[in-house]
Amino acid sequence: MAYGYAGDAQLNIIFFLPMQFVGLYLWRRNLDEENVAKSRSLGILGWTVILISCLGIAVAFYFEIPAFATALAGSYFFEGLSVPRRLDSATNALSICAQWLMLWRYGEQWFLWISVDVL
Repeated sequence: MAYGYAGDAQLNIIFFLPMQFVGLYLWRRNLDEENVAKSRSLGILGWTVILISCLGIAVAFYFEIPAFATALAGSYFFEGLSVPRRLDSATNALSICAQWLMLWRYGEQWFLWISVDVL
């Protein structure tokens, strides 16, 4: 919040914190005899769904993050600046999709996590 990335603060508090417990539960259910969870892989349809989901979530965050920041802090640090606003919404969308892929043990999650780090 201190650096103006309201979306990132929102993502960590509202999404990542509870998902840690969901992840523990889902991964424990899928351990084999050696305590290793078996990973899965996305097909073309899976990639299509993930990319469309990321785009839809990014568009929603583009409009939601300034409203959230204004309601919480009284102003949005990046008001009138489209590039930081787009980056904030894109990284949030990619992070949510990557987290879902990680919860369901898809190896392709790393492509999204690396994209978040690059952005």
